[in-house]
Amino acid sequence: MLNATSVIAQSYPDYFIPQHLRPADPQMAAMGLTGVAHRTGVLAAYSNPAGIADVKDLQFAYTRHHPILQYFTTDEYYTGQHTFSLAVPVTKFFTIGAYYWNLGFGEVEILEINGYGGKKTKIGIREYLLTPAFLLALDSTTNLHIGANVKNLKYYGLNDADSWLYDLGFRINHELSTQVLSFGATIHNLGSKLKVEGSTREYEMYRWYKVGFAFGNTNAKSSKNKKITYLWTVEYQKNLNQKNLNMDENRISTGYEKLEALNTGFELRLFQHLFGQIGYVNDVSGSKNHLEYQGFTYGFGFETPEPLGEKIPVTLSAMYGRSIQLGTLDVNIFSAGLGFHF
Repeated sequence: MLNATSVIAQSYPDYFIPQHLRPADPQMAAMGLTGVAHRTGVLAAYSNPAGIADVKDLQFAYTRHHPILQYFTTDEYYTGQHTFSLAVPVTKFFTIGAYYWNLGFGEVEILEINGYGGKKTKIGIREYLLTPAFLLALDSTTNLHIGANVKNLKYYGLNDADSWLYDLGFRINHELSTQVLSFGATIHNLGSKLKVEGSTREYEMYRWYKVGFAFGNTNAKSSKNKKITYLWTVEYQKNLNQKNLNMDENRISTGYEKLEALNTGFELRLFQHLFGQIGYVNDVSGSKNHLEYQGFTYGFGFETPEPLGEKIPVTLSAMYGRSIQLGTLDVNIFSAGLGFHF
């Protein structure tokens, strides 16, 4: 498998970096890697596919993760990542999302058998996602979101491999007088094994589940004109695979396969436009064998909850989030979003 960083790649496959540790959603990263119970909008699919069900206008977002330069023998490896996200409300109760991300590891030179005539090839991982989500009104104050991610994961370059994966999620929102109480759950990476092209080798995929609660008035209908709103969330996450699943079986496990965390996040919004976020990733696995998987996260940004005007039916957003530091991996995440109201 590709050598993403000298730290986490020892036990966790590289696809776990963009899928969870450094997601394409700055808000998820900033709020302690949470989102299963509270994240909405086009980027919600990365934490809970059910979260895009209440998208009301066509939304597009671009996310950028800065690369770092590492040297492995004579090759240069990068961890730059580009992500493109699109959500389209088909009806009032059905939304579909389409996503693409590419995690690049630079170029390597591959020599011929005689040691001459080498050529450079790009290596990395890419994933295509399709996300259908449904919104069901259970009563006047309670609604149910249901969604799924259908994912095609591809390794390219040195180790060509692919897998078809699925995420399933749901969320229940119950609106009180001035607050909203939410509960959500997801399970990630169901589906086929990672199959190496031109080989009989197959590898199990990491699967994990998340359960969380969220409480606050940010998403309450009665809070549209409030100057200050807030949101608080708690989320439990656990890896379902209790063994090292790396393509390179000779690597020494650092214990990340025992990942179990109880994370929390808090958001404060001003005038529904400006927001700041803070979170904490708390390792509760009890394992003393792996590198530290905990720490504070934070982020900030702005968005226009309503179109800029009748003649300009557009919404704008920009966000920054910082995930927990893991080795030399750059965990700064930036995104810009654009919405079109029809």
